[in-house]
Amino acid sequence: MKFLNVLFFLMFICTVVYAGGPYPPNQLGTDSIPDGAITVNKLDEDTIFYSAGLTCEPAYTDNGDNTITIAPCSVVLWDNAEFEGLPRVYSFDTATLTLNINATNYIVANYNAGSPELQVITDVSLITESDVVPVFTIYDLGGYLHVLSWDSMAEGLSNKLHQRLVKTNRYAYESGLTVTPTGLNFQVAAGRVWYGAKVQALEAVVSTTDTVLRVAPNGTVASITAFNNTNYYSGNTLTTLTNNRYAVNWVYRGVEDQKHVYVMLGSGDYTLTQAIESTPPAAPALITSHAVLTAKVIIQKSATSVTSIQSAFSTQFTVVPAQVIPTTTKITSGTISAGASSLVVPLASTLINGSAPKFQLVFDGMTHVYLNDPANVGVGHGFSSVTADGTNLTINFNYTTVSGGNYILYTLSDTY
Repeated sequence: MKFLNVLFFLMFICTVVYAGGPYPPNQLGTDSIPDGAITVNKLDEDTIFYSAGLTCEPAYTDNGDNTITIAPCSVVLWDNAEFEGLPRVYSFDTATLTLNINATNYIVANYNAGSPELQVITDVSLITESDVVPVFTIYDLGGYLHVLSWDSMAEGLSNKLHQRLVKTNRYAYESGLTVTPTGLNFQVAAGRVWYGAKVQALEAVVSTTDTVLRVAPNGTVASITAFNNTNYYSGNTLTTLTNNRYAVNWVYRGVEDQKHVYVMLGSGDYTLTQAIESTPPAAPALITSHAVLTAKVIIQKSATSVTSIQSAFSTQFTVVPAQVIPTTTKITSGTISAGASSLVVPLASTLINGSAPKFQLVFDGMTHVYLNDPANVGVGHGFSSVTADGTNLTINFNYTTVSGGNYILYTLSDTY
């Protein structure tokens, strides 16, 4: 007898579970819905929907008279606009709807206070995505229809959104990853990067102790510990820069469990202006598969410090000078005679470590100009040309007479 009591109890429990119990996965039923409207769909109780929307993408027919016929389908709806409780699954049969001419029409499935139906509306704000969901957006241009389908949003919505993120926005930057140079050595700070629905916490990478690879356009790599200040890639050939030109180092952080940084070099023998305006070279699969661009670093040939750093995460990809405040060093001084049309300075006195720097000329206490490297013939306000003949640096004025006075010629430690 005791055994039979236990058996009857277990049968009762199984019956409740099969029927969905007091809290079934979906509140599915057999409610009576008026003819011509959407009806409750008695699906298997194990079918669980967590998103409103259609369960299929219905076919449609343009009837050529500003009406559209929609094929049967099912739709998942909440009974309120706030996603409260659990949604229910409803079915609709073939339906023909009349469109508004020369207007944007939104065909929706509306719970409609307990009498669900397909409707045509023109106010998009009525779509709650809870008890009112989109089926089609149609612009009717005098009978010529432009149709956009909203697909089956009740099916796998979270995974579809994940797929969209991965395909359209592979990596999304959250924080960190600042590139900080120390001479030509550098560090990429710790940071966070999203890919799809996952956030990856990335550790800091130090160029002298962690893995940093220089990557050629064809994917070949070489281990490095510092920025490159002598080369660029001509195709896949590592080529030496011309004197006074600029190397560009494109810095990528691997979005991976490992502490890896990748550096690609610029593809030209750049002047400073060309370096600033340059864009990243085409990256090989080693980088495109799992790395994110963090910075663009510009360095003059053979220099021991960085010229500028451009952050890949700035709102505007602008140059950030490595030295914000310029410093000057006096290299020579003298007197300019009245009526002089040029100033000649011994070239040896203007060289620093064998290289010609930028100059600032102060005449009678007034700063006249910043002069570029004479090899690039940079000309500023008040001067027509700057030349170097191996012996002297000649600064030619763009007027033929000046008042006599004292001058001081300085070098600038930064690069403008």
